[in-house]
Amino acid sequence: MNSNKRQKNTALFIALSLLFGYPLLSIVNTQNTIGHIPVLFVYIAIVWVVSIILLYVAAEIKPFRKSSKQPHE
Repeated sequence: MNSNKRQKNTALFIALSLLFGYPLLSIVNTQNTIGHIPVLFVYIAIVWVVSIILLYVAAEIKPFRKSSKQPHE
């Protein structure tokens, strides 16, 4: 793993740890609702979806390409 990818993964880990940490979860843990859904559940769902997208981007998934060299039959 190169240094740039390691830094990106570390930054993502720290950001997600802060977003799912107690201080922010306690802020959104209120009696308020959004469309009859508690704000805490909406917050967790949004952060979860965003974290999946960021992990996908950080992984830099590239399509599988076949080698240009074909085996001799």
